[in-house]
Amino acid sequence: MKLREALGFGNPDTHPENNSVTVVHSSDLVNLSFLNLMAIQEDTAKVWTEELFKLATNILAHNASRETLLHKVFARFKLQVNQDGHIPVKNIIKLFSADKKRAENALDSCGLNFSRHESIRPEDFTPEIFHFFLSKMCLRPDIDKIFAEL
Repeated sequence: MKLREALGFGNPDTHPENNSVTVVHSSDLVNLSFLNLMAIQEDTAKVWTEELFKLATNILAHNASRETLLHKVFARFKLQVNQDGHIPVKNIIKLFSADKKRAENALDSCGLNFSRHESIRPEDFTPEIFHFFLSKMCLRPDIDKIFAEL
């Protein structure tokens, strides 16, 4: 009974909804879960709400698009040059260490002449070549078929 009184239930002069915070979360937009929090003081509920919004917007600010992330990878390759000013092939292949042979084949298909211990001139490794390389690394025949049909 004391908890109900402390939270203001049953008292017509108080508004317990001002002391409550509901967090809705889910891994998708269908199966929602609710977390209901109740503070003893309205000010505490406001602080909780403000801090939760700060956390949520901070996380959203760090979610970069795919293109932004790929641009960062491309820039890193262009900046990590050897003493000759060339991009070491091993840096590119190291990014795909789980499938080095596929990375080498994808680089070969780009028309870049190299060997595993060589390097690529930065002016030859253009954004277009990088995107072509990625398309060869991430083959999606199912999507290619759909585009061919359209």
